[in-house]
Amino acid sequence: MKKINVLLLAAFLAAACSDSSSDVTNPANPNNPENPGDTENPGNPIVNKGEIVDNYLDVAERTYDGAYYSFLSLSSSLTSLHVYVDTREQQFANCQSQWRTAMGEYMKTLPIALSARDYAGSSATLQYIDVWPLNEDYTFSIFTGTSAYPQISEGTVKQWHQQGGQENVTRGYHSLEYLLWGADYTDPSLNLPGQATYLDFNSIGTESWAGRRGQLAVSVYSTLLKDMQFFWFGWEHESPIIYGDMVNAVIEQDNDVVIKNIFRGLVLATSELSQKHLQQPFVSGNDYTEHSKFSDNSLTDIKKALEGISNLYYGIVPLSETFPMEDGAGVDSLVRASDANLANEIAAAITAAGAAVNDIPAPFDNAIATQSPKVNVAIAKLESLKQKFIEGASAAGYTL
Repeated sequence: MKKINVLLLAAFLAAACSDSSSDVTNPANPNNPENPGDTENPGNPIVNKGEIVDNYLDVAERTYDGAYYSFLSLSSSLTSLHVYVDTREQQFANCQSQWRTAMGEYMKTLPIALSARDYAGSSATLQYIDVWPLNEDYTFSIFTGTSAYPQISEGTVKQWHQQGGQENVTRGYHSLEYLLWGADYTDPSLNLPGQATYLDFNSIGTESWAGRRGQLAVSVYSTLLKDMQFFWFGWEHESPIIYGDMVNAVIEQDNDVVIKNIFRGLVLATSELSQKHLQQPFVSGNDYTEHSKFSDNSLTDIKKALEGISNLYYGIVPLSETFPMEDGAGVDSLVRASDANLANEIAAAITAAGAAVNDIPAPFDNAIATQSPKVNVAIAKLESLKQKFIEGASAAGYTL
């Protein structure tokens, strides 16, 4: 596991020891034989807030590593789809599969992003990555309109983004999603995504604009890759030489401020899933505001975000190609130190929310069309989890 430079971390923790933010607490549920804890109260392991913050940095770095590298894997397939003829059908299938994987990995970052939205220009970059809903007619007019939009490049993709309307989106995951799948006009009961084909991305395609669609996809991808690099670099802390902006922002904060922000990220992420991802499209009765409506990936998005929420709460550093999964210090230990029963309730609420989301019948656009009652159950479970996180923060001494 990549850790903060030992000397700097020691200095940071030593400085923190001069105030209450570094005080240790003794959780009532001892499960760590390597940490004997408070010898005057046997069985109560000591939890240090500095360790929670340190592990938070590891969780963030590893999670963004997964998101960045999974998105990077799209590069070869997307370029081949646009440029080469002989492998275009397979490359198209690869692009769609890799986009789904990349979207899922990105969704795991949701609670981290919301916990760090005040750091180092984070919000300014976030607004370009996962923006929806998207007006597909606007995007269609760009790659079909050679006179109004003659030049396609990274620069023009940025220029055209939200030009003339908030939903006129040309940046981010969902702009690329639309280009890869196209609008989904199929009956929701058929469980089919948008019906774009590989012929829509190369100049040999049946449509005169096929080559331009491929150019736009490559330009959107390149722009998004740079936006993703902001966070990938930002959370790096292999050594002080390459501390990212996000890491420096965290280190400069008092431990209690960082931990409060972690709880805030958990609450905001859970609320976004229940309100924006589920309730808003469900109540509207149509899929216009559905998160990944072109690819029918919306329910997977929510499941992956819940995985990220669980990881952040428990301090789980996710698996990577290089490192195993690690269970570090999370804010759950602070809750258990203050109220073991509440900690158990939060654990149960996380499980219940996951089960309720898993129970929603796929695809989500059909659940919307049929007004499946299971969607309301999932919304209620997520709202309950959000409230439990608020109570957990309060029990640990943080008012959100």
